[in-house]
Amino acid sequence: MPAQDFFARIALDRHPVGKDELYEPQPPSFKKHIFKPADQPAPSAAAPSHQEELARFQENLQAMRQQYRPYLADFTPPARLIRPRLELDNFQFRYESEEDRDFNRVLAGQGEWEEVRIPDYRGPVGRWTGFYRTTFHYERSHAGKRVFLHFQGVDYIANVTLNGRFVGRHEGFFAPFEFDVSDVLSDSGENVL
Repeated sequence: MPAQDFFARIALDRHPVGKDELYEPQPPSFKKHIFKPADQPAPSAAAPSHQEELARFQENLQAMRQQYRPYLADFTPPARLIRPRLELDNFQFRYESEEDRDFNRVLAGQGEWEEVRIPDYRGPVGRWTGFYRTTFHYERSHAGKRVFLHFQGVDYIANVTLNGRFVGRHEGFFAPFEFDVSDVLSDSGENVL
């Protein structure tokens, strides 16, 4: 018969330390203090009016602005524009119609258009398709440099064509994006975006 395991023997033997010192603790008892009613009623705390709260807020705000003015000074030099820019903000707009399924009609500028200025937000909320169109002249001043078409943001999907060629697609809310249009841009004559 194999010898009994040392740890099994410890488990089977009675532990020599007794549990006589252990006891169940009782919750502490406190003397009750009973307060006598006051001789006078407590003054009622009237909440300040909205105008008073607003005036106090403006005072505190001005004080904080004065206090933190030295730390909020802007010492950053203005950023140098490295790329020359041509701002395009005058566009024509229209919602897609049944005739616009022939996209060449849109590219040619046929049909009724509304003059708009970018940024231009319009509904309806939900799914719809619209076209923004503009023409511009561009003279390439730096030979060998790349030219980018930069958008500050489009809600929600933009398919961009320049001079009848698809240059890119962007999907998202108001994130800036750009496309390299160096090979599509016409140096002389009219460009159609």
